[in-house]
Amino acid sequence: MVFADINLSEAPIRGPPHNPGAGGWPTVRYFTKETGVDGANYEKKTSGQMCDELGDLNNMVDYVESASGAELCAASGANCNEKEMAYLEKRKSLSQQELKGQLDRLQKINSDSLKDELKEWNFRRQRIIMKLMSGG
Repeated sequence: MVFADINLSEAPIRGPPHNPGAGGWPTVRYFTKETGVDGANYEKKTSGQMCDELGDLNNMVDYVESASGAELCAASGANCNEKEMAYLEKRKSLSQQELKGQLDRLQKINSDSLKDELKEWNFRRQRIIMKLMSGG
């Protein structure tokens, strides 16, 4: 999947099927083999503004995974790096209650005080636990 930012004053794209600005800004479209060059619109999941919805990292990752058909570190172990796989293996046997406790603990960590590498690892651990909790 490729992401691009188009400046409409320099590359005026108008009309169907793209219709930039229809439904608000930003206009988010994705292009895959299935959608072809016409692409497909991002479908909002909440009643909030799109910039707020996709500004949430979990929402953005969910969108990228669903639109691309690829999944980052699945609960099955697919697409996980060694570190994620080791973390996943240690948590697979936990109960829902224990997983919830782990997730709560990770969510309480002040990410702003973490270095980028640790911030990313905290996020990846949360995603793994959420996938284990949802059974997927």
